[in-house]
Amino acid sequence: MLQAIKKIIIMTIVNIIFFYSFQSTADEMVLIKKYGFGLERDIKGRPLIYPIENYDECKKKCNHMNYIADVNAQLAMSKKNNRIFANITFTNNSSTTYFFSKYYLPMKVKDGKGDEYDAICKKPFRINSGNITLDYLGGSCPFEINTNPERWNTIKPGRSFLLSITLNDMYAFIPGDNYYFIKSSGYKFVNDKWFTLKSINNIFLYFLNLKINCADDFF
Repeated sequence: MLQAIKKIIIMTIVNIIFFYSFQSTADEMVLIKKYGFGLERDIKGRPLIYPIENYDECKKKCNHMNYIADVNAQLAMSKKNNRIFANITFTNNSSTTYFFSKYYLPMKVKDGKGDEYDAICKKPFRINSGNITLDYLGGSCPFEINTNPERWNTIKPGRSFLLSITLNDMYAFIPGDNYYFIKSSGYKFVNDKWFTLKSINNIFLYFLNLKINCADDFF
């Protein structure tokens, strides 16, 4: 049944030059020690650069293979008023309508001062500057699968969908002029058959649980 569920995982890799930096490619080749930036803070609450001890494990988790499918993804960067935006455009090149969960969309949240900022349930990007990896600071939330297509974003054949995310709200960027490499995470897409199969599974589990509950009550 799982084979009948058609999922597409899209991963986009792009090099972005934000500012000029004098780090050389040769230096990056010989560097072994890796660092993180964002999670650890000094006594004034400012982010610190710190060594990553489990870098190899983290690298294996993030080093997914690219998958080319019916939906194409393009990543572009923009900057406005010191705000850095990542804009992902999904284009459906097939003759089938695809859906992806609103779980991927950023939510507008207000802080204690009343200022709005973007929050998202999944880690959207992996951002590196040389041998330093920026920590994701946007938090997370449980992924709830909903079988109602209206709760999903629709991309019809030949159409596109733009996903825009404010990176400053989720990452602390290193002060000064730096070069950044940005890699997007995987986005899962499903077709209309997925909703039918998922509904059948839910009905089956409902009757199975009902039968178990009746047996428990009987004893």
